[in-house]
Amino acid sequence: MGGFCSFLIMLLLTLNVYARNSCDVRPGYSLGVKVVEFVLGHVVISKIPFIESSPRALHEEMVSLQDMSLCNDTIISRKCVLKFEKKFESNYVTMYRGTDKWNTWGINSKTRAQTFVKGMKKAGFCL
Repeated sequence: MGGFCSFLIMLLLTLNVYARNSCDVRPGYSLGVKVVEFVLGHVVISKIPFIESSPRALHEEMVSLQDMSLCNDTIISRKCVLKFEKKFESNYVTMYRGTDKWNTWGINSKTRAQTFVKGMKKAGFCL
């Protein structure tokens, strides 16, 4: 019984160490599919397909991870920028969060890109 109690105490302490750390989101690829990864340090703890991600879905997943005590209550905010780019005689709008390139929209979808960034700011992922 004493060994089981010490095991539970060690487990709670380990989870508490994880809960003190802030999780972050970053773009990535999994089996060729573009995903948004929820990371704790260098460890990926959750993934969402990018096509299904919205600022609200990202926020809900972050809250779920916080409820499981995998992340603390703070969300890491980074500067988000939309940049106009020209590739192969086509114009694009690209979103950067910090130094990471997140997504690219056609110039005709400029308002969709702006709405996405506003949602990310409202959810707390962007400054």
